[in-house]
Amino acid sequence: EDMSDALVEKILEEIERFHNAGMRVCFAPMGLGEQILYKKFFKTCERVKNISKNIRIVLATNGVKLTDSTCEKILYHGLDEVSFSLNANEAPLYNDRMGLNKYEMVCNNIEKLLSLRNMSGKKKPDIFVQYIDFDGKKNNFSKDIQRWVRLMKNNDKCYVHPLVNQAGFFPDSNFNHKLKDHFPCTQLLWRIAIKVNGDLY
Repeated sequence: EDMSDALVEKILEEIERFHNAGMRVCFAPMGLGEQILYKKFFKTCERVKNISKNIRIVLATNGVKLTDSTCEKILYHGLDEVSFSLNANEAPLYNDRMGLNKYEMVCNNIEKLLSLRNMSGKKKPDIFVQYIDFDGKKNNFSKDIQRWVRLMKNNDKCYVHPLVNQAGFFPDSNFNHKLKDHFPCTQLLWRIAIKVNGDLY
């Protein structure tokens, strides 16, 4: 479900209070679904930028719904970062991990946004492509990363990180959760996360 309009208004008011108090604010609506499915996403981004152009807006997306129109809105509304959760470097693995047969489509959508941004002459948004190293073999991503590096500019980046144990693994998971370098997520130390009903977690 979508967050209620009243709760969105309250959050925008709080963002303005934090900003006016001299605190660094980043607006990153992520964690419980695909942001661009929210019909008022770009209107909300516009309102955040009306509070201050210095408030960084981060879109984390799986890239499946990234149409030409959506790409144009991302550029028009001044989003600062688009982080793609590609997570895999080949179609069969993507299908296995993401449950979708959309790997090539998502890769094409990432290329589309990179190309449109580059042709526009704009430096923003920074575009990140994220992979998850499920098996402890970081070097397996080198060839795929080269595909993006040739289109990337400024602060764009690809990164590979291990599967992080944020809240324990489901016992029947097929993920390799015996790797030693799985540290707890640190974001709870600096991020205010608001659930769709308004609870903080």
